[in-house]
Amino acid sequence: MSNTNFLTALTPQQLERYNALHHIYGERAAELVSYVKGRGKRSWRTVQANAQRINNPSSMKQIQYDVAIDQSFDLNEVYSFAEITQIISQVRFSNDLPPFHTRIESLCETEFLMYFIADDVYDAPKELGGKLIGYKPIFRIKA
Repeated sequence: MSNTNFLTALTPQQLERYNALHHIYGERAAELVSYVKGRGKRSWRTVQANAQRINNPSSMKQIQYDVAIDQSFDLNEVYSFAEITQIISQVRFSNDLPPFHTRIESLCETEFLMYFIADDVYDAPKELGGKLIGYKPIFRIKA
């Protein structure tokens, strides 16, 4: 589908969001807008704040960390919470950032979700009571 056709298929709210992110992502903004959902980790407020922070770093150290996190995860690969914790902790160590001392897994998960739009991964269908076991990143917040 051409970009013009896609843009006409967007709701007015999606088109506003596309236009607000276009200067960061170009045509990829259309894909990002399609992932924005209601509240929580994929809410517009969260996605917009993460896009602003990741793509407008405040220091060279932040740039190096952002690049390292971005390069440490592959899109469409499943990562368990343990793997996410190990990778984030290793990247923080390698970039001379302080380790997390409490709520380590939770803080690593939060950090991961600042850099990626990710699908939830369950050990069984969610409808059948499946437990959340990790994430599959599907979009890089870093432009």
